Amino acid sequence: MPMKNTLSYLAGYIDVDGCFFLKKDKNPIKYRAYIVVSSTNEEVLKTFELSFGGSIYACTPRKDHWKRSYHWNCRGKFALEITHAMLEFLTEKKSDALIFIDYIQTDCKNHKQELIQKMKINRDQVREINESVVEQIKQTKTIGVSNELD
Repeated sequence: MPMKNTLSYLAGYIDVDGCFFLKKDKNPIKYRAYIVVSSTNEEVLKTFELSFGGSIYACTPRKDHWKRSYHWNCRGKFALEITHAMLEFLTEKKSDALIFIDYIQTDCKNHKQELIQKMKINRDQVREINESVVEQIKQTKTIGVSNELD
């Protein structure tokens, strides 16, 4: 397993621009577990690929003036090993990481379904918190602008 500084670097990237992702396959209906990190800096993702394996994919920019972004992903046993190894360094996504680990390790279909729902609830809660913070920032900026004009 890679050195601690590389694991902590990956954990920081995951906390900001990554996720523990349960992707639904269509045939048969099941989920696959991935670690995904997005960045416009391909070199950073190449470091993860060299250190941890996985794959890098280029994404087409959604707008003409946007930079090209890249996704690094890792799945299966490697994803499980990496998640265990970097758990101590995660902050924002630690609860997702624990669900992710549990999901990969369990064979019980009912428990897997419970974990999928738990992951969705976590994501919804994070989204609500983020939206609330953005709204507070907007209000602060508005108050700051009106105070400057007075």
